[in-house]
Amino acid sequence: MEAFTAFARRPAGMVYGMVPGSMVLAATVGSTPERLGSVALKAVLLYATAVLLLRIAERRTLARLSAVDVVVGVALGAIVGRTITSPDTSWSEGALGLAVLILLHRMLSLLRFLHGVRTFVDHVPRLLVVDGQVQRRQLLRSGVPLADLRTALRQSGVRSLAEVQAAVYEATGAVTVIRVGESGELVEQALRRSANPPPRAAGPEDLPDHNS
Repeated sequence: MEAFTAFARRPAGMVYGMVPGSMVLAATVGSTPERLGSVALKAVLLYATAVLLLRIAERRTLARLSAVDVVVGVALGAIVGRTITSPDTSWSEGALGLAVLILLHRMLSLLRFLHGVRTFVDHVPRLLVVDGQVQRRQLLRSGVPLADLRTALRQSGVRSLAEVQAAVYEATGAVTVIRVGESGELVEQALRRSANPPPRAAGPEDLPDHNS
């Protein structure tokens, strides 16, 4: 009888016995209006913060991605997602994490001007095609299926492997196609700095001196 009387005298804001309406909403949709509002507000603030920080960061953050760029991009996304949905992480903490990561990325980008750092951080370019011949060992080492190479060549307007002097798998994951007959400083540099440079053609300095 006493239990029935207590139930009958429950406040108007109480439903399902002694459970507040906000708790019923939380049990129904998984959260409360206050919690949903906090998530929405942090999402807006972090979105604006990320846009601002990326705007003042260097453009390479938004360009073709190297391994370092991918790591930073994943970490930025993790911070944003964690900060928005976690009740224990404030906007200021998330914003600080974003700023520190972008600052570290900027510092590493400057250090990449040093040859030793660049060699350690970046992938070495590889020649996937040399003089019209597919380098299958390099495809395997680069993790590039032959079908993907063919797709990249077609996208570059190549109709036959005979047109290709070299196809360079760049550190960013792009494939640069050097056609037969193309020459110049940049072409020679790409071929020379690759992990598997083609054999150098004999020049006048390599010919035997019959006068000696």
